[in-house]
Amino acid sequence: MSEQRAAQETRTVILLHGLGLRRWAMYLMARALRREGYRVFNLSYPSRHVPMERLAHEWLPARI
Repeated sequence: MSEQRAAQETRTVILLHGLGLRRWAMYLMARALRREGYRVFNLSYPSRHVPMERLAHEWLPARI
């Protein structure tokens, strides 16, 4: 498979930690997924300061 085609077929995974945690909580999962060839977004988000609805509709789309 050519590099160009492989790049087009790369799948993306968005990891979101649980409430009150940070991106470090998903570090091992992110590392394993990258090793398997996935493009990974391991994001920290202000889970205790911003309502989930706002995070889902504004914060997350702005980062991906």
